[in-house]
Amino acid sequence: MNHYLLELSKRQTEEVEKSKRKFYWQCGDYKFNNYNLARWYEQETQGWVDFCDNQIDQIKLALSNTKIDLDKNYNLDFIKLLKEKFETVNLLFSGGYESATIFYEFVENKITIDETLTIIGQENEPEITGEMLSSVNPMLESHGEFVKKKTIMRHSQQWLLDFFKDEYALFAKPFGDTMPPVHTYLGVGFVRPNISEKHCWIKGMDKPQLVYYKNRWYVTVLDILGAHYELAHLTYFWLDADNIKSLVKDALLYRKHLIASGEVTKDFHFFKFYSQDHLNYVINRRTPPGVDKKLPKLEKRKIRMTRQLEAENFQFVYHYTRCMNKVIENIPSLANGFDDYQGSAKFAWFIDIDSLDVYTQRELIPNGF
Repeated sequence: MNHYLLELSKRQTEEVEKSKRKFYWQCGDYKFNNYNLARWYEQETQGWVDFCDNQIDQIKLALSNTKIDLDKNYNLDFIKLLKEKFETVNLLFSGGYESATIFYEFVENKITIDETLTIIGQENEPEITGEMLSSVNPMLESHGEFVKKKTIMRHSQQWLLDFFKDEYALFAKPFGDTMPPVHTYLGVGFVRPNISEKHCWIKGMDKPQLVYYKNRWYVTVLDILGAHYELAHLTYFWLDADNIKSLVKDALLYRKHLIASGEVTKDFHFFKFYSQDHLNYVINRRTPPGVDKKLPKLEKRKIRMTRQLEAENFQFVYHYTRCMNKVIENIPSLANGFDDYQGSAKFAWFIDIDSLDVYTQRELIPNGF
């Protein structure tokens, strides 16, 4: 086995266990905080890597009471619990539908947010910055008395360059995002590497992903977790065991819409709620100001993947492409593209939204769908 693969596997196992990371990958005795390293290890050992949630027993306990009240505000109860548990409660605030929903849940109930953090686009990405601030600024101006600290920042070009200087960066650093990664959006845990677990940082990304399989409906979570995964104790708002009933509630509402709109047409469906902004009302997501300026997710990704080259930041492009080359060198199938790589995502669990039984991927679909 490649000595670097083995060394990183040992190092990441220690980190996952020490930090009690919520989501991680595991194969045998090794645990991984990096999607690419887990896949490399799986390839080399011909084993099977599981995607794991260390809260799965807590989720099962929370759902042992099988009543889901569609009129109950589970989100507000969860926020009150977080305020009791942590010294500070902070929000990663992009101005999108999820972070806006969480923001309004705080401020309209007169609950203080200790800090909002918005990472805007680079200087040569004004469309991204404009889109974000068209939502973030009006909300902060209208409800600023409930936010103790308002932080808006962008990464320095030198910081981005330094991040990719290690050619093994996409194996060695915690990573759970889409491949290939965008050039210019990296998470808070890299910018502030010493955030104490006494401080809660909330990320809202958790629209219900539904699977219809053998006449049963499940809500699930895949191992594409986006930016900020590097922060080990990140609070995924709708995926946390203490707010899992809110996710199930959203899943029930989404299913009702899918059935009513005639979208269930075969025995197996995977309904990925991703960029259908026109359906946010179905799951009670709040509409932020400036929604008319929202860019499609794929357009934002294209901007973040092209502007460094257009700006002739060749030193950055060199280090980034060297990192990507190292990934392809160790996982040769990626030379043909990343569609199959992303398409073979792992599932941490499936929750039957009627019985509230919880299954791992091995338990529900050991041989796939």
